[in-house]
Amino acid sequence: RGKEVAFELFPRQQELCKSLAHEDCGTCTTKYRQAGISTVGGAFISCEMVLADPDSPKTALIIGNTLDIARQMFDKIKYFLMQFPLWMWGDIIPENVLKENNILEPPTNHNIIFDKCNDKQMFLKNGCKIYARSSGPNASRGISACHYLCFDECAFIENGKEVYAAALPTTSSVKSK
Repeated sequence: RGKEVAFELFPRQQELCKSLAHEDCGTCTTKYRQAGISTVGGAFISCEMVLADPDSPKTALIIGNTLDIARQMFDKIKYFLMQFPLWMWGDIIPENVLKENNILEPPTNHNIIFDKCNDKQMFLKNGCKIYARSSGPNASRGISACHYLCFDECAFIENGKEVYAAALPTTSSVKSK
């Protein structure tokens, strides 16, 4: 396949993971450019999606100042998801698929983990959903029960307060931990 690279986090990235895992109200970061926060956030969301209970699937909404910026984060999540070995997906992988594939390897056929996957939305076999949207007053329209609301490159979002205020209600129907 390719060369494996260790995913070692810097101290600030470790702090972000701890904050994401333990804060019920959300996490906001301010950072310098190229700090790896989007990558760590994408990895975190990917883990949460893979480990989600199919009876209680999770939803993530990625909003960027442009659709291209949102897609960058969205693609990171997608590529992380495709690297998880089959055994981590639990009971959503049919027995015959597990027998045909090495369960310690990631899926070679991505339809094994995705019901739908295009450049704006991913629907996983375990019921989880991930959306990429550009900022604007309608960025969150049609999305409810959002567990992860990510504003990537938010400093560049025009009318950021309005976009945030419009997107925040998507989280209101989600139970706290």
